[in-house]
Amino acid sequence: MMKIVFLIIVFGLSFQSCTFENLEPTIAVIPEQIISYSAVIAPINIAKCNDCHVPQGTGNGDFSTYAGVKVKVDNGSMYSRVVLAKNMPTPGTGYNLSETELNQYTLWLNQGAKDN
Repeated sequence: MMKIVFLIIVFGLSFQSCTFENLEPTIAVIPEQIISYSAVIAPINIAKCNDCHVPQGTGNGDFSTYAGVKVKVDNGSMYSRVVLAKNMPTPGTGYNLSETELNQYTLWLNQGAKDN
């Protein structure tokens, strides 16, 4: 009988030590890379945007200069078209942004779209 009582006590105590906490997963924080306009964004624009977004081009705006790009950044259309809607460059034209390019563009915009 003592063995049964002892086992019940041990068994009961073992459950008391268990806790069920709602732990949120930890996400590794990676320092953001500083995205340079001249080293990263301008080359993307040359490769993917400058067939249309140049003076006398078919695209709305001149992306061949920082000043031209900054106009679209300031009015919000760069973020809404490139990052949110992902409809620039126009899908199906062969100029789609890679995932890396899209991430670089997003970081650059989130960092204030500096002329660096």
